[in-house]
Amino acid sequence: MMDRIQELKLFNILDTEPEQELDELAQIAASIFDTPVALITFMDENRQWYKAKIGVKREEVPLKESFCQFLLDENIKNLVVEDPFVDNRFKDNPNVVCENGIKFYASVPLVSKLGNVLGSVCILDYKSRSDFSMTKLGALDLIARRVMLYIETRKLVYQQNQEIEFNAERLKKLTDLVPGAIFKLSIGRTGELKFVFLSEGINNLAPGISKEDLKKNPRKLLDFIAAESREKIEFLFKSSFKDLSLINFEYIYEGPKKNKLWHWMRARPERKSENEVIWYGIILDITQKVNHKEALEKMLFDISHVLRKPVANIKGIVDVLLEEDLTSEERESYCAVIFSAVEELDGYIHQLNQEYFSLKSLLNKKWGLS
Repeated sequence: MMDRIQELKLFNILDTEPEQELDELAQIAASIFDTPVALITFMDENRQWYKAKIGVKREEVPLKESFCQFLLDENIKNLVVEDPFVDNRFKDNPNVVCENGIKFYASVPLVSKLGNVLGSVCILDYKSRSDFSMTKLGALDLIARRVMLYIETRKLVYQQNQEIEFNAERLKKLTDLVPGAIFKLSIGRTGELKFVFLSEGINNLAPGISKEDLKKNPRKLLDFIAAESREKIEFLFKSSFKDLSLINFEYIYEGPKKNKLWHWMRARPERKSENEVIWYGIILDITQKVNHKEALEKMLFDISHVLRKPVANIKGIVDVLLEEDLTSEERESYCAVIFSAVEELDGYIHQLNQEYFSLKSLLNKKWGLS
């Protein structure tokens, strides 16, 4: 069985702020029994701390001065003291012998599902009373059960929130590793924008604007998008708001130094209400991909056009050498032309090779490859 102090700490209730539900239960206890004081308390190793209190200003008392300490005995199901002066446990208690001391006290324990006594619900009066019946004691017990139900539920909610926070932090670490930005964007019917979530990747993706700036004003991103792309992306979001179509779009982002970057945005919409649509999406920097495509297109052009010239020259001269009866001087002249064409061809091939490996190096550096 878990130690009661260990279990009490799991409730995360000691030294917390007042809570309306418990304050109201303490008020009900004071009203039912017509006592000036009603308390909902929790007891740790050294003190009795008041979570809810009616009629007292202090926050706690030393456990050794507490009437409720005797509820920690598992054999005691309730405690009623109608005259503390004739009870050896309380007759010398400083809260009894003082001026206007305690003359009447009744309490029931707060017992957990594991059987541990965590605290108490108690009432007390500064005048003697002899009207406390078993029926009233039963009512006090019912209040204690309501308190336990509340704090058990409270503990469950707290643990779930802790789990949610843990998972959220773990998810954040994962999203921060994504080579781009993950977002959750809300747009209302009148056009108001809000980033519900935006990962840290946006700071690297969009130079000249910060995540904090975008959280405050999502439209600021449009200021850095090229005009021809801006009109298209606004049209796509308006259409998506109406028909919930998938957004899949490449656009040009112009940095603060007017350097152009290519972005790819993909976002799936979900209608939350008639007046609001949420998009879950990702933005990736595809500049290197575009550059790679352009470089490959240039290579294909060079292969099909630039390289064809020296190859055609070589072929023509070879045909002449095979068909013509040439002198030694003419043959040497034609061979010189062939050699020049071969040199030109070798130069083009070397240039293409350099461009390819340069592009490959940039891609490897971007994606962290060896």
